[in-house]
Amino acid sequence: MKLTNLVLLLVNLFFISEQGYLFSQGFQVNFQGQKQQGMGCAGSALIQDASTLFYNPAGASFAKYSEINAACTPIFGNVMYVDSATNGVYRTENPVGTPFNLYCLMKSKKHHRLAYGLSVTTPFGSTVQYQDGWIGRFALTRLSMKVFHIQPSISFKITDNISIGGGFVVSPGEVNLQKDLPVQFDNGTFGHAEISGKAIGFGYNLGVFL
Repeated sequence: MKLTNLVLLLVNLFFISEQGYLFSQGFQVNFQGQKQQGMGCAGSALIQDASTLFYNPAGASFAKYSEINAACTPIFGNVMYVDSATNGVYRTENPVGTPFNLYCLMKSKKHHRLAYGLSVTTPFGSTVQYQDGWIGRFALTRLSMKVFHIQPSISFKITDNISIGGGFVVSPGEVNLQKDLPVQFDNGTFGHAEISGKAIGFGYNLGVFL
């Protein structure tokens, strides 16, 4: 036990000492269920409601009843950038983010060990938009990404304590990137570039619930 505590302490000290060198960013949005947010998104091992279709489809057969669940979590996020050379202050003008989730879980009346359902979620997506004329406009003025997960799932209870489940994921998405170009016109404005694209991906979600 003492050795385990020592190892954990050393690992924590390592990450604390490296804080100045750690950077991250991403578009993951962990709002796939209101109850799950309150429980730290522990849905893989803890059934709260129909959101188990996303976290662990195997748990659907342990649900007590059929249900339809829909929710939206507005996100208000903005950034202030201060240029160290000029002390200029620049802010983002991000629109309100609206990640949502929709679940439909059905319990079979004829086969009590069987459950199936459909989930529609937005696990990735965000928009960053800087004010006009900000100092980094030649690198980025706006970046937007939207991703949807559409997942039909099925779950079967093998015993009273064990179930398996799986789902097929269809994931359409789109991205849009805009920035100014260091080419100035006679009226003082700069050139502007925009790149956008759409794609669709496929995947699966498998689970076991004990």
